[in-house]
Amino acid sequence: MDKRKVIEAYRRGLFSVQECGQLLGLESLQLRILLSKEPHSGSSHWNRPVRHIK
Repeated sequence: MDKRKVIEAYRRGLFSVQECGQLLGLESLQLRILLSKEPHSGSSHWNRPVRHIK
């Protein structure tokens, strides 16, 4: 399943945050960071390298 579709379904209320995280294979903190970002038109942020917070 496309990650964007999973997030859109979560935002529509079809999944809980836990279910969304399980489908995407993300930890709680990673998921919260991902969901807090607004989608950018024309850019694919899925292929960007992961930056770790110190």
